[in-house]
Amino acid sequence: MDVMEQNALMSEGIDIREKLSGFRKNFASAVSPENGSYGITKIDKGNGLEAFKGKTDAGHPFIEYYQDGKLIMRRESLGNHQLMKTNYDDAGNAYLKTITEAGKNTNYELAANTNIVKGNFTAITDAYGRKISTKVTDLTLKEGGYRSVSKFRDKFYLDGDEVGHGVPDQFGGSAGKENTFAQAKEVNRGTGSKIRQVENLAAKLKKEGHTVDYEMRANYGGTRNSRPTSFEPHITVDGQEYELPEKLKKIYNTPKETTVQKAVLNAKERFGTANEVGVKSGVIAAGLTCAMSSVDNISACINGEISGEEAAVEIVKDTTAAGGVAYGTAFISTTVAETMKGSSKLLLQRVGNSCLPAAAAVFVVDSANSVIDFAKGEIDGGELAYGLGDSASSVAGGFAGGAAGAKIGAVVGTAIAPGIGTAAGTVVGGIAGGVVGTVVSSEAYATAVEKGTEGAKFLAQKAETLAKDTVQLVKENMPDKLDDVASAFNDFAKSCKLPFSVNL
Repeated sequence: MDVMEQNALMSEGIDIREKLSGFRKNFASAVSPENGSYGITKIDKGNGLEAFKGKTDAGHPFIEYYQDGKLIMRRESLGNHQLMKTNYDDAGNAYLKTITEAGKNTNYELAANTNIVKGNFTAITDAYGRKISTKVTDLTLKEGGYRSVSKFRDKFYLDGDEVGHGVPDQFGGSAGKENTFAQAKEVNRGTGSKIRQVENLAAKLKKEGHTVDYEMRANYGGTRNSRPTSFEPHITVDGQEYELPEKLKKIYNTPKETTVQKAVLNAKERFGTANEVGVKSGVIAAGLTCAMSSVDNISACINGEISGEEAAVEIVKDTTAAGGVAYGTAFISTTVAETMKGSSKLLLQRVGNSCLPAAAAVFVVDSANSVIDFAKGEIDGGELAYGLGDSASSVAGGFAGGAAGAKIGAVVGTAIAPGIGTAAGTVVGGIAGGVVGTVVSSEAYATAVEKGTEGAKFLAQKAETLAKDTVQLVKENMPDKLDDVASAFNDFAKSCKLPFSVNL
C-alpha cells in the first residue's frame, strides 16, 4: 500500500528477535494471539482498512490487508530480495501473484481455471491462466475521458501492441492484470477501432435508460501464446443478447484485417500451432492459410499489383505464420497430390480456358503446380519465388505494352461488359486466385483425411466456399460462361470425392 511498508518487507538484515524466537517458544506467554497467531501487529488504517504485520515460519516478514474484514492483498518477502504480492477477489480467492525482484523485471501470474469476482466485474481464466472473458453487469458510466494503461506488459506483447482494457475504463474497468490484454494499437484505440465502436454502442444503450451488461471474450492460438488472436464482444440489453453488426462480432487482434490474416488467426484458434499440437493440426493450419494466401497473392499478381516473386514471399510467410511448416514437413502428401493431379490440372485448364486470356490461363496452371510442389515439400520458398516469378513474366509478356490489369481488361472486357475497362483485370484475378485456392485447399483436405486429422471438414468447407465464390464471380461478370465453370468445379469435386457440389 505505501512505499515504506514495501521497503520494510524487502529489508532482511540481521534481526536478534529471529535468534530468540526458538528460545521463546519453550515458554508460556501471557500475550493474547491476533487471529490465532502470535507476533502479529494490527494497524488500523481507517475507512475499514486494516493491516496485519507478522513473519512466516521461515522468518520472512509479511503484511496482510483487510477491507471491511475481507482479505484483499498480501505482501510477503521471499528472501533474496524478492517480494511476492497476492491479490484476492471478493470471495477470498487468490487470483493474481506478482513477484518483484530488486533491479529486475516484475512477473505476473494469474490463477488458472478461476472465476475472479470483484463487485459487478467478473473475469474467467483458462487452464493456462489466460483471460478468456471479462464482464461487467449492469454497467455504470464513468465521468471524464479514457484512462490509458502502460503497465502489465509481458514478454508476449508484440511491437506496436498496447495494454488494452477488457471492460473499458468508461465502464469502470480496472487497469489490473485481470482486465487487460495485449492489443494491437489499431484495435485498442482510435476512431476506426472496432472495439471502441462496440464500447460506444453499449454506452449509448445505457444512456437511453437500459440495463446493460458488457462482456469481452478472448480467443487464443496455441497453448503457449498468451496474446489473444481475436476478441468477441457481447452486449446484453435488459436481459436479452444484443445483435451486433456482423463486422463487430469478431475483432481480429492484428493491425490490418486482411483475408489471409483472418485465415491465419482462425487456423491458430481452431487447431493451435503445429509446434504445439503436432503435424496433423499443422496440415489444417497450413492448408487453410496457403490456400487463402494463394487466392490473395495470385489475384494481385494477375492484376499487375505485385510481382510473382512478391506473391511467393507472401504465400510462404503466411503459411509459416500459421505454423504449418514448423517441422519442415509437407502439409500436402505426395500420394494425395499425385492422385488428384489429373483432376486438379483439368479444373485449372477448364476454368482458365473458359474465362481467362491465354497468358493468364497458363499462369494459373503453372502457379498452381508451383504452390503444390511447395506444399509437398519438394521445393522451398526461394524456388517457389523463382517459379512464380518466371510464370508471372510470361503473363507480362502476353500483355506487353502496358500494365497487366489494363491489358487483361482490354482482352476480356467485351466478354464481361462494354466499357468496363481495367476492372476486368480484377475479375480475372479473382477467378485465377479462386481456382488455385480451391485446388490447394482440396488437396490439403484430402491429406487431412489421409492422416486422420480432426478438422478435415473445416478444410472441405473452405474449398467449397472458394469454389462457390469463384462461380459467383463468373455468374455476375461472365454469365455466358457460368455453366462451363460450374460444371468444371462439380466434375472436379466428384472425381476427387470432395464432400460438396456447386449449385447454380
